[in-house]
This record gives sequence, C-alpha cells and structure tokens, in this order.
Amino acid sequence: VRGYLLDGFPGPRDYCSPNGRVIISHGGGCSGIEDRDGTTVIGMNADHNLSRGAPAALQRAFQNKQAIVLLSGSKYTAFPVRFPEECRYFVLGWYVITHAWCYPEEGVIKGKTELSMFRFQWLPEQLPWWDHLLPSSLQSPITNPSTRRLIAPDVTVYECPACTTTSPMVFSKGRCLKSWCWAFYKVCALSSYCHGNTTGTSVTGLFYWARILGGPETRITHI
Repeated sequence: VRGYLLDGFPGPRDYCSPNGRVIISHGGGCSGIEDRDGTTVIGMNADHNLSRGAPAALQRAFQNKQAIVLLSGSKYTAFPVRFPEECRYFVLGWYVITHAWCYPEEGVIKGKTELSMFRFQWLPEQLPWWDHLLPSSLQSPITNPSTRRLIAPDVTVYECPACTTTSPMVFSKGRCLKSWCWAFYKVCALSSYCHGNTTGTSVTGLFYWARILGGPETRITHI
C-alpha cells in the first residue's frame, strides 16, 4: 500500500489530534447506516480483521515500517482544518503506522464484527501545508530531513494471562487485543490461567492511553 484515504463516516474510536499529526482510524471502509426505531445507527457491514483486504495491506506497511501517503476526503470531519468546499480530496502528506490492533464492533447488517484500527503518525521531515491555518501553539518547526525520526509513544505492552502473548498498550486499561484469544477484550484475572474468571467482551468505558497520542522520539527504518 502506498496511500490511504480518510473519508466518509468516522468510527466511534477514530481520532485526529488538534494539529493533524496523529490520526487513529479504522481500516477498510464499509461503514453503514441503519434506522433502528427512529434512531440512526452507524456501524460496520463487514469484518475488517488484519488478515485480508485493506487492513492486511496496512498491517504489512506497519510491519515493514513503510511510510504511506494519507489523503483526506471532504467528508472526513475529524480533521482540524476545514478545506474549500469545491475541493473533494486533499493530499495530507507522509505518515507511518506506529500501532495496529483490532476490537469487537457491533455490525449494522450482521452481529458482531471485527474492526481493525491503525495509528498514523506524521513524519516530521515535512512541514504541514495547513500549518498556517492552525493556532501558533499547535505549529512546530520542520525537522532536519537527514534525520529519519518519528514522534511516537514508547511501545509499552500488556501481557495476557490467558494466552501469554503481548499486545500494545492502547487503552488506559490493559486488554488482550488478539482476536483469536478467548480473553479478547475481557477483564482477566491476574493469573497464568484465567478461564472462567472473565467478564464479557466489551469496549465500553475504555479510553485511549494518554501516551498513545504523543511521546518521545523513536526511529523508523526508512521512508
């Protein structure tokens, strides 16, 4: 994958920082709208796990530390700057994926679906062309282009007592983010074996860990 388009309906856990340098977005599209007893509900129409389609391509870019170009459509309302109405699409610039994970989501057409999430980080060798539209407190100088650096949080991990694998610390409360683990997003007892000691799978009440939105510099391999 060389580029990715942000457009349409933001997911309930999609995020864009006030300066546009950190973007958290679900991968794969296929959002849908359904009317339920007079209430409009936005959800997913299909699984978006990391093994197929657009999420799989983004996952490979994440594993290879490959920078990609992000584009924004005029329907992407999470971006902090509003663009001219006559323009439909905008090239934001080069980003790199620092985190990839998935979580259970209620589908619109079918029941629970699996939603893939990605954290995109702006590469500071560029100066955002929208920078002058932001308050001065949110602007930052361009980085020496000879230095390949990335502003990203430390990759702190959570070890699942059930499957003993680690997941990146994405939320303020540690959760296993492996969809094949039966403790996926469940509150698990702090023991090496916690079968029968879990609560239901849920993302309700979870908030992003503060450090996922910023932190110290870490290096990437290439652009």
